[in-house]
Amino acid sequence: RFLARYLDSSMNTTSFIVGFVLAASILVVIVMTLQYVVIPWHDKRLRMAAEGTAADRAEQSALELASVLAAFAMLPRRAVTEHETAAECPICMSGYQESEQIVTLACAHSVHVGCMEQWISKDSRRGGACVICQQPLVTLSANGASPSAAPSQIALPPPPPHPGL
Repeated sequence: RFLARYLDSSMNTTSFIVGFVLAASILVVIVMTLQYVVIPWHDKRLRMAAEGTAADRAEQSALELASVLAAFAMLPRRAVTEHETAAECPICMSGYQESEQIVTLACAHSVHVGCMEQWISKDSRRGGACVICQQPLVTLSANGASPSAAPSQIALPPPPPHPGL
């Protein structure tokens, strides 16, 4: 009803159709511009930002892995003694053999040197911590920029003899 009254009072049907087609055409141009220009440009920017972030994370992860490996290299290593042969490595779950090389972590847990190296290198999210108690091998400094070896790694007492032997 309103449309009919509007058409009768101000313009004829032809001019209404021309105006409608013109408005629809403008709307189509706007939608196509959004679809083919604006949205792809925005998606490209988001992808570029995500790739930059992934590269930054990879670089940070590599630095953390290097710090953990450096701290691990400073830990005391020793040969398995005869009274420790009943114990087993918590990573590979095999018993220690006499004269095998083991490393004593800051928390006093011991593991095979090779097992711990693989554990550290395998997954950077878990590699910087003890397999048993999750105590980190590396602590971050106050500013968070450079990791350093945990203070308890400087001098460790020898582990107690295995109970029952």
